[in-house]
Amino acid sequence: MISESFVRVEAPSQFDGTYTETTPVSGNIYRTRKAGKFFILKTAGSSDARSLQLLRREYELNVRLSHPHIAGVYTFDENSPVGPAIVMEYLEGRTLDKFLKENPPKEARERVFLQLLDAVGYIHRCSLIHNDIKPGNIIITNKDNDLKLIDFGLSDDDSNYLEKNLGATESYASPELLAYRHADSAASESPAASTEEPATANTGSSSSAAPLPLDSRSDIYSIGMIMKEIFPGRHKRIISRCTQKDREKRYSNTEELKRAWKNRNRSLYALVATLLLALVILPTVLFLRERSKLAKASASIAEIQHKSDSSLTSITKTADSLRTVSESLMKEKQKEEEYNNLRDSLLEIVEKDMNRAWNNSLAEINASFEYLQSDKAVEENNTPQFIEKINKGVMYWLEMIREEQLKNSKTAQAQNLPDGKKLELANALDKKVIQISDERWPKYQELCEKRSELLNKLSKKLYGSNQ
Repeated sequence: MISESFVRVEAPSQFDGTYTETTPVSGNIYRTRKAGKFFILKTAGSSDARSLQLLRREYELNVRLSHPHIAGVYTFDENSPVGPAIVMEYLEGRTLDKFLKENPPKEARERVFLQLLDAVGYIHRCSLIHNDIKPGNIIITNKDNDLKLIDFGLSDDDSNYLEKNLGATESYASPELLAYRHADSAASESPAASTEEPATANTGSSSSAAPLPLDSRSDIYSIGMIMKEIFPGRHKRIISRCTQKDREKRYSNTEELKRAWKNRNRSLYALVATLLLALVILPTVLFLRERSKLAKASASIAEIQHKSDSSLTSITKTADSLRTVSESLMKEKQKEEEYNNLRDSLLEIVEKDMNRAWNNSLAEINASFEYLQSDKAVEENNTPQFIEKINKGVMYWLEMIREEQLKNSKTAQAQNLPDGKKLELANALDKKVIQISDERWPKYQELCEKRSELLNKLSKKLYGSNQ
């Protein structure tokens, strides 16, 4: 968990200045301008301690996420024009349900669906569950029709949901999530709720059972309900498995769901192969049948010869078709090899860029650490300057991750590839960034903790006698 002191000092330089043009958007959401850019301010909606605690918890869970299809969270401002608020990325777009009313083509629907799987898979790898995936929490940008997942107010990194105000949308919530909500309501209404056993959920059977611990399969259920709206009347087999009441029968994670999506047309391909095989065998069978008739009636020789010639012609055409298909497959294999070489080359560049950025950040931070630990820091009293330098060094790494992901998307779009391959390439580059950032994360947290320790020690050296 991110400490409160860390939250207060981590704001990057783009938040310098005064808030202007602060206007309500809806409920506890406001739009504001600062340093020439628009941002979103999300408040608790109420000034009671519980609401503020939940808002702070949402920030601490969301600030560590960095993904092109998740709305960015920048800082927590205790003194915004609307009170304590999360400062978030401002998105120009519309919700998924409004996007679908525009009747987008199949390709656009599939692209948005795959982006949703990437975003949800990423938060699951970060040990989070969203718990409120619905069209209203999915934004499609106006510029590129890219998906952005928002509102992590019900998210958590454990299963202790009875301590939260569960408000998941019922039509998209999994049965086990609804069981938690019903158990929570029963506990709050019972006079003995504070002293008796925890409430249990009514699962529809004659007996009550404790709610199941929540896991990523709860979000898989919500994705299945959304698929019904993205692909009305289609992909019923995949949707049915996503939305099973028994979560043991659902896909276990987004990667398994992706594989099912990729193989959704396998049965169709098998049918086509069977038809092609039948086209080859059927003429041969007819030919052999006519040959047997030749032995019985010599008068039918001319007719049988005619049918044989037709069958041979059909076989020849089929062989030509198969040869054409074989040549096409060879070309596809060559293109795939070229794509793999391009991808591997770009992955090496991404790794070098990330390592260089990390080393530069470490060098600047470590130099400041050495200075802060020296007597010279006390004598010269330049502490504020080096505090700012350390903060910039720490934030530089987070900013580098976001910049690298934006660059990956532009790099992929610039390649002479089909749209599907561009998306696949962007995803591969993003996974490399995520892998490297995950490897660096423990060291990053260690630097943050070391920074706090050094600042406390220096503060005692400078002001210890007056405290």
